[in-house]
Amino acid sequence: MEGYIAVISLLHILEQFQEIHPVLIQGQTAKTLESLHNTAEYFQNFLEEASKSRFDPEKIKSIEEIIISAASDAEDVIEMCWTWDFLIDSISRSYRMLQHVEGDIMQGLDENLGIVVRRLMEPLSDL
Repeated sequence: MEGYIAVISLLHILEQFQEIHPVLIQGQTAKTLESLHNTAEYFQNFLEEASKSRFDPEKIKSIEEIIISAASDAEDVIEMCWTWDFLIDSISRSYRMLQHVEGDIMQGLDENLGIVVRRLMEPLSDL
């Protein structure tokens, strides 16, 4: 039952991520998310069928633990992407507000923020 709940949670997070962050879902990321969604649905169907069958409960429990771990890891990665997107958006807004401030200190801060924004965007381009 715990495995089923973990898979449903993963499917829910995948759907939310696709609705809220469609701009992040391109190229290889789109293919990976589609594959992950298909795998989660496969696990869901497997767990539904396993609950109705006469398979060895210990083997099912062992497989269920693997599914729980995999679903949890996938959720962590998706939530990390969410966090990166939020941080980039927040820094970008701050950067725009600081563009109108003059002075050497603010110019240095602007340059540093630009460096941070570029560094934060690099990992997203690899997804």
